[in-house]
Amino acid sequence: MVRVKYRKFKKKPSKVKKILFKLIRPVFLLGSLSALAFFFFGTSRFDPSDIKVEGVRRVNSEEVIAVITPFFEEKHLGLFSGNVFIFDRSGARARLTEFFPRVSDVSFKINIRSRELNIIITERNKAVAIWCGVMSLPESEDIINKEQQENCFNIDEEAFAFEEALQTQGTLLLTIKNERSNQELKQIGERVTEESFLKNLLYIRDVFKETSQLGISAVVLKDPDEVVAYTLENWSIIFVDSRSIEDQVTALREILKSQIPPEKRKQLDYIDLRVEERAYYKYR
Repeated sequence: MVRVKYRKFKKKPSKVKKILFKLIRPVFLLGSLSALAFFFFGTSRFDPSDIKVEGVRRVNSEEVIAVITPFFEEKHLGLFSGNVFIFDRSGARARLTEFFPRVSDVSFKINIRSRELNIIITERNKAVAIWCGVMSLPESEDIINKEQQENCFNIDEEAFAFEEALQTQGTLLLTIKNERSNQELKQIGERVTEESFLKNLLYIRDVFKETSQLGISAVVLKDPDEVVAYTLENWSIIFVDSRSIEDQVTALREILKSQIPPEKRKQLDYIDLRVEERAYYKYR
C-alpha cells in the first residue's frame, strides 16, 4: 500500500498586513515617545517644588528668584512650560548677569527627587581698582558742572565695573582716570577696558610698591597713548601703551637705581619714557 504524504500549505501573509505591520511599529514608537514626553514635560509633575539661592552676599535672593521665575512659565514649542528639565539655562544665566552686574557667574543644581532648584551665584566682591571716565567739557560749559562728567566705578580683575566707587576708597585702591578723547563713558555692568591693559597698570603699581617702596596714587590715560602714573612723592612717570610696559618699567627701575638716589626722588618733577630706549627726567 502506497502512502501519500500531504504537505501543509502555509498561507503567505498578504501585502496589506505587511504594510500595516510596518506602519504600526513606528506609530507605536512615536506614541510611546509622545506619552513619555508629555509625562516629563507636559504636566506639572516636574515643575520646581522650591527655588533656593546660594552664594549671595550683596545680591538680593528674592530678586534673583523673581528674575528666574518667568523661565518656568514660558511655553516651549507652544506646548510645554519650562520645568527642571527644559528651562532655558543659558537664557536664565544671561538674564541674571544682565540684571545684576555684581554677578559674574551662575550655575544651576537640580535635585530630581525633590524637584528642588538651587541657583548658585558667584559675585564680584573684590575691587582691584577704581575706574573713572572723564569727558572734556565744551568751553561754554560752566566749570561747576565738571563733576557731572566723571563717572567712577569699582572694577574687578576682569575689568568689569560692578558698583559705584566711594570717594573714601581713593586712598585704598589705585585710581585710573581715562581722559582720552576717543573714549566712551562706561556704565555698571560693562567692561571698561581690556583685561590685559588693566593687568599692565596694576603691574606698574605692584612693581614699585615691592621693589622701590614707591607708591602710585593714580594713573591718568591721555591722548594719544600716554599713561601717566602719579606717585605719592608728588612726581610723575610718563609711559606709552603702544610699547611693552614691562620694558619701560625695567628702564625706569634702572634709571632710579643708577642715576636718581632715593634722597633726591622727592625733588623730581617727572620721568619721561615715551622715547624708545631712552629715559629723560627733570627736577623741579
